Amino acid sequence: MTVTSSKKKLLILLAGVLAGMFFGAACSFAPMLATGRVSTRTIPVVSTSTRTSTFTHTPSPSPTLTPTPTSTPTTQNACPSGNCAYACVSKLRSFLNGQPLIPPSSVYPHPSRKPNMTTLVTYRVDGDRISSPVLAPNLASDLLPYQADSSAQQRIWNFFAYIIPAAQRSRIKTFVVATDGSGGFLASIGFSTADLSNWQLTVDIVDSVDPTNMTYTMLHEFGHLLTLNDSQLAPDVQVLSHPNDPKVYATQAATCSHYLSEDGCSKPDSYINAFYQKFWVDLFPAWEKVDAITDPLAYNRQLALFYYAHQDQFVTPYSSTSPEEDIAESWAHFIFDVKPNGNSIARQKLLFFYNFPDLVSLRSQIVNNICLYSQGK
Repeated sequence: MTVTSSKKKLLILLAGVLAGMFFGAACSFAPMLATGRVSTRTIPVVSTSTRTSTFTHTPSPSPTLTPTPTSTPTTQNACPSGNCAYACVSKLRSFLNGQPLIPPSSVYPHPSRKPNMTTLVTYRVDGDRISSPVLAPNLASDLLPYQADSSAQQRIWNFFAYIIPAAQRSRIKTFVVATDGSGGFLASIGFSTADLSNWQLTVDIVDSVDPTNMTYTMLHEFGHLLTLNDSQLAPDVQVLSHPNDPKVYATQAATCSHYLSEDGCSKPDSYINAFYQKFWVDLFPAWEKVDAITDPLAYNRQLALFYYAHQDQFVTPYSSTSPEEDIAESWAHFIFDVKPNGNSIARQKLLFFYNFPDLVSLRSQIVNNICLYSQGK
């Protein structure tokens, strides 16, 4: 299955350059994108397609995987203020529960603009359940314990399915457990070009030891699903099939009167178009010049300069990667942070979501679910 989506690039070098830089937006939780998960905070995020590396080692016998359905959140209000997300997440334990726990050396993050993920297990998603695990063959021996840890894989999925309401994740049909080693990319989300209604969530099991990072990243990834699904934009086969062809992009842009992402033309009343029109119109020409750079090192340097020139406009350094990443980062902070005061553009990006009553209600549901999960309810 070919999975795609908008760029959603996590740049290791950029994050290293920006280590220690972040914007708090009146927040109790201010994740640093320093090295993107290779930093002291190992925070998000993500990218679109999952690359599968093939190794010549012979795997041990396949483990028996017996997925169970996730629990259903109750209606109990565990966070009346709506601002408990970070406090509740701090009570969560590692999804690996302390095992297997030697980070693999056969795979490692690659400092490029694209992820280099090795698939371990692919599940089918049916509502709250994951089932029909397909084990990737020919993995290196140090990846096999992670491939066999079906209980950790189930816990990761159960947590995502618990905190995100079922109606909001109904498009996710595939769950992939993968890794690029310790650090690098933590998760990704995208849809199949063969079936635009089939979305795939990919999570790096090796980096699932930190529940704060995992929660923030899952919310970021869900932010992409929320803002880039087919109710928000019209997927464009030409753009999807030729993501790096400026001529194709220019041709499609000529027919799109709203924001054109790498997935397709946004709808006039979409979140991403409204966000772009409010916060990105003036920035976009300068950003486009940076985004056109193909050399990873040069791109990282120029993107760092772009961020520094406009850092008061972004909630995190990674937000400057693209409008799609900016809205997803702002969404994650909208969930975690208290409602900000002040007039900075970065704070306005969090306030943007308060203009939509449905999103305010969804925030309350997600925060409540996180708190209930942390209590074992």
